[in-house]
Amino acid sequence: MSKKTVFLSHRRDAAGRGFARSLEQALTHRGYDCFLDVDAMEAGRWTEQIRREVPLRAHFLLLLTPNALARCLDEDDWVRREYELAVRHGRNIVPVREESFDTDRERATCSESMRGVFDWQIATVSHAAFNRDVDELIRRYIPPHKAPIPATEEMVAGVEPGEPLAPPSNRPATITPDAGRSNAGASHRTQTITGSTLVGVTLNQGEIRGNVTTHAENIGASPATGPATETEKKPTTTLPSIMQSTIKTRSTKKRIVRRPAAEDAERLFPKLHPVLARVYAAREIPSAESIDYSLARLAPFHTLSGIESAAALLAGAVRSGERILIVGDFDADGATSCAVAVRGLRGMGAQADYLVPNRFEYGYGLTPEIVSVALEKKPDVLITVDNGISNLEGVAMARAHGIRTVITDHHLPGDVLPDADVLVNPNLAEDRFPSKSLAGVGVIFYVLLALRSRLQEEGWFEDSGREKPNMGRLLDLVALGTVADVVPLDDNNRILVAEGLKRIRRGDCQAGIKALLAVSKRDPERAVASDLAFAVGPRLNAAGRLTDMSLGIECLLADQPERAFELAAQLDQLNHKRQDIESAMRAQALVLLDEMELVDDAELPLGLCLHEETWHPGIIGIVASRIKDHVYRPVIAFAKDGDDDLRGSARSIPGLHIRDTLSAIATRNPALILRFGGHAMAAGLTIRSADLALFRDAFDAEVRRHLPPEALRNNLYTDGTLEEADFNLELAEALRAGGPWGQAFPEPSFDGEFDLLHRRVVGGSHLKLQIGLPASGRPIDAIAFNTSDDDWPPGARRARVVYRLDVNAFRGSRNVQLIVEYIEPR
Repeated sequence: MSKKTVFLSHRRDAAGRGFARSLEQALTHRGYDCFLDVDAMEAGRWTEQIRREVPLRAHFLLLLTPNALARCLDEDDWVRREYELAVRHGRNIVPVREESFDTDRERATCSESMRGVFDWQIATVSHAAFNRDVDELIRRYIPPHKAPIPATEEMVAGVEPGEPLAPPSNRPATITPDAGRSNAGASHRTQTITGSTLVGVTLNQGEIRGNVTTHAENIGASPATGPATETEKKPTTTLPSIMQSTIKTRSTKKRIVRRPAAEDAERLFPKLHPVLARVYAAREIPSAESIDYSLARLAPFHTLSGIESAAALLAGAVRSGERILIVGDFDADGATSCAVAVRGLRGMGAQADYLVPNRFEYGYGLTPEIVSVALEKKPDVLITVDNGISNLEGVAMARAHGIRTVITDHHLPGDVLPDADVLVNPNLAEDRFPSKSLAGVGVIFYVLLALRSRLQEEGWFEDSGREKPNMGRLLDLVALGTVADVVPLDDNNRILVAEGLKRIRRGDCQAGIKALLAVSKRDPERAVASDLAFAVGPRLNAAGRLTDMSLGIECLLADQPERAFELAAQLDQLNHKRQDIESAMRAQALVLLDEMELVDDAELPLGLCLHEETWHPGIIGIVASRIKDHVYRPVIAFAKDGDDDLRGSARSIPGLHIRDTLSAIATRNPALILRFGGHAMAAGLTIRSADLALFRDAFDAEVRRHLPPEALRNNLYTDGTLEEADFNLELAEALRAGGPWGQAFPEPSFDGEFDLLHRRVVGGSHLKLQIGLPASGRPIDAIAFNTSDDDWPPGARRARVVYRLDVNAFRGSRNVQLIVEYIEPR
């Protein structure tokens, strides 16, 4: 029997489950067979399975999280009983402490039989350096060659289900130095208790950036630690992530609301499947013409304010051979905008280069600091993409140095606009462009359309002997940036995305996008908008969150497939690290929430602010979004920004315009917010660290002024039920092809009551289900990503499920599969 087997003993609460799952994922990724009761429990008496599994596992990890030992005074407590069973069978016992575990308090209150845990110098598992610490844990404390011999099924068979577990021997423990282990990086002693090895682990601590790969590490060296080791270069574990649809079980129950069915749906769309017709009608699509996504229906560029002036200025720069510098942003929209601008301008003969701020050094947009860097390149013209509308000082500095500026942006403008030569933004007050939801990449794409038209009118292509570029070749980039920025998919944006996806599916796309799909294990021939949203976009964003977005831009600009794949692989590794950091930060945020609710039984604020000293500033936006989904209220997550300031990332819920809320706070409290900007649902801001408490109160008060308590009702909208005959490949394919689906044009989802025939955890964090249709009992496969059944009622046999009808294509076969978005076991 393998000695790489682990039993994870934990308290079954939010903190315990999160910590246990993180370790399970990390150890499984490194080749260990882990038993975690909420994942591995089979049908039958669960007490018997626990009694069987503890002695069968070589290593017993006792996970010390807040309240892990709180109930161990009770002899029937299962954390205590699992521990005592491991002692009796001589397992390799390793207590592993999570950061928020209060050692002094728990030592004073735990049961006598558990006191041995505290004989050791037990230290903190660093969330910041999670993967490094897990590698250290394996190397020093649970390597296969140091494991005791696992029990066999025959050895365990003698333990009767009702037999009480005797406590360990009360004879004095023999404490001996552990001469076989180095003290470097860990403090520990070894204690022998009735044949069992008890090890207290001190794992390395460090700031959260200690686990972040910098740009230097991408070429083999770390600026903090010197040459990268082979271990550091290995792909890191993907901890449970909720970039995909997060499942909410009974602990966060939602109200399922069915969209009203239009009576004339089949008349409006007579050639479509009735279910798809119903879906379109519920989204207020007025006619079949509105789902014609041909480029002929794309809104013309002429009504976009400032675009003719931008085209004239840029045409002059192209003809004169002037140096054009594009200043990008560090998210996926900014990266795709930059790639579109570089490819488009160079295709028209411009001398174009780009510069993208590092979020940790220069902050967002055309700041004076980034203008100073830009001056080194001696540009004649600066073009901002996906930024600039709020950068008054940066624009002024550029113009003071004789540089002409063209601002292309889609963010909401403030009361005062920058004094640029040209402003192009569909959200300017006097703008008449029909789509106010263009992403930054859409704005620069339109500017390039106008520039090409201007150059053609001036005879530039004929005079220069240059072929007029086909701007359609950039639509794959436009589609990616539009979807990844989560802008509403209005009529115009759906055309842009649909045409871009069409190019990707036929292989006529950038080498970088092909490579990113490949490392994401997505089939480009079947690519849909969700592949861009949940696979390609996060990998591109990882560069801007952790290091430097120039890595992502270079991937999108690469023409050679080999180079593109090399860069995509680096982005994939960064995304794994991003997931690790996000998982740790999310767990910390949930602990903060628990602490808030425990103080005087107070309710959470309507406007919630969270801050932790070690949080990574590149990840706070994701954490804010996750916690917003968890508590369903506006959330701002803060991280340190230098010695004196905090940088915040805000996410809102329908009914509260988050940028306007920040503006109102700034008006009521002058100088409280140093800077801010954003949209209705997402925004960023900077405040002084000393003002956090004041801002927290001001934010909650402002939210309460505008958001009534009933707005916190978490409704989940569906398209009703499906008939049994509708669970077929024809409809699943029709729904898949009926997109692009996305923000403000949601993918069709349905709800119904089903029998739970079978369930098991796959991939460490996903629940694979087989459910029975209500009338016939016909089995259908389903999967619920990033969820578990650990808080389901015992013996649950039925469930109400919200799901999407999808196609599972595997090894040449295609089958209907339900993607579960929400489940209520009964």
